[in-house]
Parts: sequence; structure tokens; C-alpha cells
Amino acid sequence: MITADDRMKLVDWCYSIADHCLHSRKTVSSAMEMVDRFLSTPSNSADTARVAYEAQRDPIKFQLLTITALYVAIKINENIVISSDLFADMCSSHADIVVAEDIEDMERILLSGLSWRCRAPTAYLIGHTIMALIRPHAEIPEATWDFVIDEMKYLTEL
Repeated sequence: MITADDRMKLVDWCYSIADHCLHSRKTVSSAMEMVDRFLSTPSNSADTARVAYEAQRDPIKFQLLTITALYVAIKINENIVISSDLFADMCSSHADIVVAEDIEDMERILLSGLSWRCRAPTAYLIGHTIMALIRPHAEIPEATWDFVIDEMKYLTEL
């Protein structure tokens, strides 16, 4: 069974990949939102249901799902996209052995399981939108405002 600690380790790993590639940390939030939604949404096919079931119990399958979600999130949110071969090579140095074909197969299953709905709002996006609405009406020193924004970013990255 996948534990909160297993998930946290993978989230930290995703942040390290995003930081290394100079990608936005919002991309990791988007990836983990896809993972959570995939695992919690009723499946539309037997194959998707089997993978979701396995990913909740097998750390290697959960790792592959998370890696794939990060790959999809990079393709959606970033200006520079890398090939599945290069991404698999990057992941293999930080994770168990991953090959491009595994990522591509899991990508098809993930997208199918999400009914191709990949751009759901993340906690970070909602927090940022709320803060943008509040800012014009708040009389807060700039340093305090910056601190509040940094705290919001930190809390949504947990």
C-alpha cells in the first residue's frame, strides 16, 4: 500500500527534477493533481481501473504514474518540452529503471483515465487567484505581502 511518506518522497523527487530543469514548481502541483485525480476517479475502462488499483498498492507502479504525470504536466505547462527518451534517462538516475515506452504507455492510460482533462486548477493557482483579488484592496507593506505570497506557495507545495 502506498503511504503518505511514499507520496512525499516522490513529490520531493518531482521538485528536484523541476528545479534541475528550471521548470516552474506549479508544474509539479499540476502533475500531482493529475495523479490524485486519476487514483480517485472511477475508471472508464478495465485497463485504467487495473492500473489505478496497482498504483495504489505497488510503489514501482505509483512511481511510474507520478513520473508520467510530471512528463505530461511539463508538456502542458512549460515552454520547452523534452522527448520521452531523454525524460526516461533523467528519471533513471533518480528513480528505478524507467524506459520511454513505459512512460508513453502510462501516458495513454493516464490521459484516458482523466478523459483528457489535464488542466484542472491546482491549489497554487486558486491561492494565487485569490491573492490577486485581495491585493488591490489590502493595505499591507510590500515585505509583508511578499511573505504572505511565499507562505501561500510553500503551503500549496506540501
